[in-house]
Amino acid sequence: MKNNIKKNTSQLRRNKMKNCIWISPKDSGVSHNRLYYFKKTFNLDKIDGGVVEISAQSRYRLYINGHFCAFGPCKGTREKMFFDTVDVKEYLKVGENEIRVEVIQLYGRDSD
Repeated sequence: MKNNIKKNTSQLRRNKMKNCIWISPKDSGVSHNRLYYFKKTFNLDKIDGGVVEISAQSRYRLYINGHFCAFGPCKGTREKMFFDTVDVKEYLKVGENEIRVEVIQLYGRDSD
């Protein structure tokens, strides 16, 4: 595992929250801790760069093509959430790519 994670943390401001796409399984309101797995494949003809902006209400682990890229986000509150900007260019390849995210939802951090 590489230790040179290129990540910046920023506060998720209300104007940016409006443009976010939040993913939430149907059972996300349960009253105990849950672990969720999200996966998406995509194709690239060329690699000009690669940046992922990511957040979670509790914690996440981000993988690109099987490589661990980042974890987070920085601890926040309902009023003050954070997101990470992760440089993933070195993990991308021409052709098919896979992004995978493991998210833990801790009890008491319900989805809104």
